[in-house]
Amino acid sequence: MFSLRFLFSVFALLILSVVTSADDVAIGLEGLRQAAADPAMLAQLMQDMQDPEIMAEAKKMMESPEFQKQMKKLSQSKEFKDTTKQFEQKMNDPNHAAQMEAKMEHMMKVGQEQLKKNAMQGVEGAMAAMNDPQVVAEMSKMLKDPSFAKQLKEMQNSPEFQQYVNAMQEMLQDPAKRAQFDRATWHACDAGGLCPDQNTCCPNVDDPTASFCLPSKNERGGSCCVEPHNTGCGDDYSCDNDEDGTPICQKTNDDNEDAPEHLPRYRACSLPWDALTQIHGLVIDSTTPDGPVAAYMSTGSSLNHVHDHIKTLFVVVHGSGRNVEDYFCSAHAALPNPDTTLLIAPWLMAPGDESDSFVFPNEPLRWAEYGPVHDDVPFFHTWRYGADATNAPVSSYAVVDRILEIATASLPRLREIIVTGHSAGGQFAQRWALLSNSHVWKTHPVRVVVANPRSFCFLSAERLINGTWQIPNEEDCPVYNEWEWGLGPGDWLSTPYKDQAIDDVGGVDEIIRRYPSRDIVYLAGEQDIIPNGDCQDQLQGAFRRVRSENFMASLERIYHRPVHRRYVASGIPHDHTLLYQSPEGQQALFGDSEADMKGSWQREEITETKVQPTMSPKTICVLDNRDSPLWDRFLGALGVGSFVTLWLSSLASPLVFYKAVRGENYVVATSLFATAVLAYLPWERGTLSRSIRMFLYRYHPKYYRSCKVLFEECLPDAADKTPTFYAVHPHGAFTLGWACMYCLPELESVRFNFASALFATPLIRLFTRVVGKPGAASKGAMVRCMEKQQDMALLPGGFEEATITSLQHDRVFIQKRTGFVRLCLQYGYQIRPVYVFGEKKLFWNIQGAFPFRLVMNRYKIPGILIWGNSIIPILPKASSDLLVVIGAPIRIPQISNPTAEDVKFWHSKYMAALQKLFEEHKEAAYGVDEAKVTKLEVW
Repeated sequence: MFSLRFLFSVFALLILSVVTSADDVAIGLEGLRQAAADPAMLAQLMQDMQDPEIMAEAKKMMESPEFQKQMKKLSQSKEFKDTTKQFEQKMNDPNHAAQMEAKMEHMMKVGQEQLKKNAMQGVEGAMAAMNDPQVVAEMSKMLKDPSFAKQLKEMQNSPEFQQYVNAMQEMLQDPAKRAQFDRATWHACDAGGLCPDQNTCCPNVDDPTASFCLPSKNERGGSCCVEPHNTGCGDDYSCDNDEDGTPICQKTNDDNEDAPEHLPRYRACSLPWDALTQIHGLVIDSTTPDGPVAAYMSTGSSLNHVHDHIKTLFVVVHGSGRNVEDYFCSAHAALPNPDTTLLIAPWLMAPGDESDSFVFPNEPLRWAEYGPVHDDVPFFHTWRYGADATNAPVSSYAVVDRILEIATASLPRLREIIVTGHSAGGQFAQRWALLSNSHVWKTHPVRVVVANPRSFCFLSAERLINGTWQIPNEEDCPVYNEWEWGLGPGDWLSTPYKDQAIDDVGGVDEIIRRYPSRDIVYLAGEQDIIPNGDCQDQLQGAFRRVRSENFMASLERIYHRPVHRRYVASGIPHDHTLLYQSPEGQQALFGDSEADMKGSWQREEITETKVQPTMSPKTICVLDNRDSPLWDRFLGALGVGSFVTLWLSSLASPLVFYKAVRGENYVVATSLFATAVLAYLPWERGTLSRSIRMFLYRYHPKYYRSCKVLFEECLPDAADKTPTFYAVHPHGAFTLGWACMYCLPELESVRFNFASALFATPLIRLFTRVVGKPGAASKGAMVRCMEKQQDMALLPGGFEEATITSLQHDRVFIQKRTGFVRLCLQYGYQIRPVYVFGEKKLFWNIQGAFPFRLVMNRYKIPGILIWGNSIIPILPKASSDLLVVIGAPIRIPQISNPTAEDVKFWHSKYMAALQKLFEEHKEAAYGVDEAKVTKLEVW
């Protein structure tokens, strides 16, 4: 019974002609014409036309007011008329008609277009397209007519449609046919080894028993290249070289006008052993070990195994096709250091997905393929936006959280975590990075690479429309700013994970405020320019590459500064393999996170139409004093003078005590002895102690022309169980920036470690105990504090950094100071670099003879000769400006026995973070002109 299906198919093509090109319509009609020319098909059609029931039903449909109304509306639409005119013009062109015939023949041969392929076999294919939920959704969305939607539903309830569904179900019960729809399947290569089902096997010259796997898009496969032998080209491309001899892929089929003329070569993947094709299962809830598990692929067997050699954790999320095996193999080929990288590919399964490679007995978690319906449009791939699985209340985002938490516990030498996704996986990655509250963000460096997503979750309601930022009319696109396209109100896509994540941090504003602090990189293909998507997607830009550019511009608009990085891969289309293997992709995935943003993105000039919403900057100011009254500055001088006097007196106290005893001045000797006893006796701080601390906190900063203290990213959080190590630079003559920090309420629980020789003197020891929480900078004393997981602060540069202090130069003595990094690795501390801008200007210090003076420092002898205030030289220059910047935490792993390589690596990360902090804030501290010529000297 095909005649009714034939009529519905013609009607479907007419409707789709409004939203497709004239070429596509021509191909579709040509396919139906050839199908009708098939004698067997004509015979069947004539037989059906003699069936009174079929003809009556067809006549009833065509005479119905709804059908005639829609046909009239369609024929009068501008789009239909324009398309018809283009079609007639092109078909009257003999050259174009010949091209169309060749294009039709090619597409039907390779099976790229299901409708055209099935049209040659019969109009069953046209009916299949008509019954495709996505096609029906597009038609319903375009027409938005209740009567037409009702008619479609009646058609789906018709006996013919049910007969079709029953035939499909019978087919899927056939194991041989069902295997065609299985995901995560592999095939054996003739030369040995396994490749994903949709990949082409290429010979492996280095290992004749294995094969290389080449990504390909249809059953024709790709082209294996001879030189280099581990490369190849995809469909419709052949192996070639450009004018410079660089290996490329040259397009061989001109029918696809949107495809680039040439592409880079694929670097084929090769899995070292067949066990890598296994599908593992991860228990999400440890309280229910027999419950559903998350499926994943791994280069390191089970996640629960300890991998002592792994330095990088690489998590790749598949696209909408859920072709996890293809992404896994391609990602493996893109790894620069596969031997020290653990590759994990979660498989976010749909209800129909199966595999013979499962190595776990539990039922896998599955996510609905079709989600909620809005405006007659179903939402596809619910895992994409963090929905719960169908067989357990587990969000797809929680799967990645759990993978990171389990993996980091089994990777003692882990240095970095990279999470990436392409296309639908890119949408997943960006939303997950926005919402995730996993503790791994605080314990390890995490980078998220968002590659070619169809859309972004924008952080404001504005969209760039015709070069102007404005709020769209919600009547035209009601859900454009709801989750997953924005954070606005609305519950179309109900996501418990999202709601809980927002509640846990205190609201949407906190989610937005946190976002720029995360290391997120956006990666786009230069040739990813095919328009697609619903109105929500289109409001973000015409195609994927532009959407990423607009999203970056939106972030700068919100935060008033460039945020994150973006790379555009030259010549790359919507292809995850080529994108990850490109130089830009490698930089985005594995490059230095502190790299120059040059070449990442350029902001377009756009029209401002409204006042920007105010957002908190990335720094949090906790102290800001400037131009204080004379009396306050006098009190500040008393505070600063007290500290400097005690510092100098403490250095001289052993000599004073000796002279007092020798000179029988027992009053002085007894006073010093009593101070020493009091300094070492245990006692609790009381009202007097708090009063002195408050006096210094209030008036010490007022001595200077200005004094400001900033925290990058976040304030200390008592709920954060990860201990923090504050590394403060520069030492300066009298560590006055350090003294300013010592009295901050935000750092009251931090143990400040003073030089052991200085802290052993009674005056400084008593004073520091009265004011704050001091400690000795000896290794033994620090280890005892670290065993208790106490927050600590240290001046790593020591006396040497004081010695090299200069009015003209910012200098730190840190090149060989690695001991504190080793201790932080051993005891699981995060490190916050601190720089005191203006410390160098507080005192003049003699220059030269540094080798001799640094030798003096080895014996704990200060090597400075200073002059500060013109009237009282031991006081700092009151005309100075101090800016104390406490940098963002550097998350490092806990390694019980770090190697020299581990220490060197994380020490280099620390120095890079210190340099970055200096470069980002020097202009605010010194002004534009001085900042241009000021560099941080690392000794």
